[in-house]
Amino acid sequence: DKDSHFPFGPKGIRLLLLSRGVGGFIGVGFQYWSLMYLDLSDTVCITFLAPTMTSLFASVLLREKFTRPEMLGGFIAFAGVVLIAQPVFLFGGVAESSSKGQLIGSIFAFVSTIGTAVAMCSIRKIGFRSHPLFTVSIYALTTIILSSIGIALLPDIEFRMPSNLSQWVYLTLIGFTGFFMQFLLT
Repeated sequence: DKDSHFPFGPKGIRLLLLSRGVGGFIGVGFQYWSLMYLDLSDTVCITFLAPTMTSLFASVLLREKFTRPEMLGGFIAFAGVVLIAQPVFLFGGVAESSSKGQLIGSIFAFVSTIGTAVAMCSIRKIGFRSHPLFTVSIYALTTIILSSIGIALLPDIEFRMPSNLSQWVYLTLIGFTGFFMQFLLT
């Protein structure tokens, strides 16, 4: 039995599927890039703003309520991020090269929260009009395409195959757990 919507999904939600894929790619990709400049704890702390960003985007894009408790929670989360990230312009006392890297990493982590918010709002808007496995598959396809473009266009990025068993095991674990996380999230 052929699916008449294959390979792009139902006609009314194709743009939403694309925004879910691109938003998810930005969310995950920029989070990894921020790890080049920030400690894991700082990256995770900043990306904890994603639920607040998602609520804010949902209020604007999907016309859902952004309640006072959500606003208060978002403000507290933002204050916590500021206290942990300790931007130089507020706290001072950090070497210039370190502060530049911290700024770049913080921007990458914040862009990650925006990508995550776009993906979550897209998933919410898609609802039950697409099977969750198809939505995850579109995300994976978008990631493959955008990663390939990045490898081709950015000189500092290159594709390397895993070179030993432990790398294969880690990539396999990341692949399986990432898939199940995306499926359950969707």
